[in-house]
Order: sequence, then structure tokens, then C-alpha cells
Amino acid sequence: MSEAARHAAEQARTHLQTLILPYWLSHGIDEELGGFFTCFDNRGRKRVSTDKFTWSQGRFVWLLARAAGLAHRGMLDADPADLLGHAERGARFLLDHAVLPEGTTRFVVGGGTGAPHSRRISPNAASTPTGS
Repeated sequence: MSEAARHAAEQARTHLQTLILPYWLSHGIDEELGGFFTCFDNRGRKRVSTDKFTWSQGRFVWLLARAAGLAHRGMLDADPADLLGHAERGARFLLDHAVLPEGTTRFVVGGGTGAPHSRRISPNAASTPTGS
């Protein structure tokens, strides 16, 4: 690896470790209802919605699991068990609230109450509105 590549990798690691993860671990985890808050204004100062979009929830689970793996290998200064615990709780939230028994997937979970709403997506059809 070239010196420039090593420097870029170190900058990325430092940014992830000192800015990105602390922000999202502090502001993004819904300790009360589960899942993750992802709807903030562009400056990250104000939460603009408590809706939890399925894709964003899955992306957050993946990010935390990936960060846990990096921490486990000593490539990130963070507690891998803590990160993996958040990822597992997020995955459980998705299974409990977004994946429906008939094989469809809910598009949005939220409204502050944790109650599911909006649309579901069927693997064999266009998205259809649903009230539950």
C-alpha cells in the first residue's frame, strides 16, 4: 500500500471513529422502541421524522456489524460487543416490524409509536398501500 493510500485509510478510520460513529450511536439508536432514527436535517441537528424506513434500518445494521468486525480485528477503537449488540437489536427490529408473515416487506415503520404503517413491498408485485 502506498503512503498516500495509508494516509487516506487512516483519515477515514479517524473520521469514522471520532465523528461518524459517536454521532450515530448518540443520536441514531431508539432505545425505547427499537430500530434507528435516520431522518435528520442536513446538519444533523434536528430529527425531522421518527419514521424508520426499512432500507435505512438494514443499512444501519450492516454498518454496525461491519464496524464491530473492524473493532474485533483491532482496526477500529470501539467495543465490538457493543456494536454487534446494536446490530443484532436492529436486525431483530426489522424481523419483528418490517418482514411480514406472507413474505412481503413493510416499507416504513414509525410514527413515533413504533406502530407499522405506510406501504408493504411484495417480492412478486408493485408496492401496495396498507394500514397495518
